[in-house]
Amino acid sequence: MDTITELLASPDMVRVVNNFWVKGSWFLAFFGTVCVFTMVYTAVTPCDEWKMMRDPKTKDAAFASFAGALLGFSFPVLVSVAQHHQLSKFFFAALSSAVLQLILYVMISAVGSGWRKRMNEGDVVAGKWFALWWIIGGLGIAAVNIGL
Repeated sequence: MDTITELLASPDMVRVVNNFWVKGSWFLAFFGTVCVFTMVYTAVTPCDEWKMMRDPKTKDAAFASFAGALLGFSFPVLVSVAQHHQLSKFFFAALSSAVLQLILYVMISAVGSGWRKRMNEGDVVAGKWFALWWIIGGLGIAAVNIGL
C-alpha cells in the first residue's frame, strides 16, 4: 500500500496528471469550437448539409464540401492551439477563423453560384471544388496565424 501511495504522490505522477488536465482542456476547447462552428456553418449556409448527406444522390458532394469547411476551419484553430498558451488568444483565433471562413463562403458562393446548384444536384466535382477552397482558405488563415 505504501508503494502505491508513494507512486501516486511522486512528482512524476503529479506532473503526468497535471499534463493530462492541461492537454485535455485544450482538446475540449478545440472540439468545442469545432462543434460551435459546425452549428453556425450549417445554420448560415443555404444548403441543408445534414439532409444532403443522407440523400443518396447528393451525399458525396455534400460530404466533400462539408468536410472541406471543417478542415478549413480546423487548420487555423490547431495552429492556434500549438502557438498560444492562453485560452483568450485561442478563442480569438477560433472566432477570427470562423468569421474568415464565412466571408470566404460568401465570396466563393458569389463567384461560383452555378457550382452550388450543381452540388445540390449531386455533382461530386462541385462539392470537391468547394472543399478545395475551404481548405485553401484555412491553410492561408493558419499561415497568417503563425506570424501573429
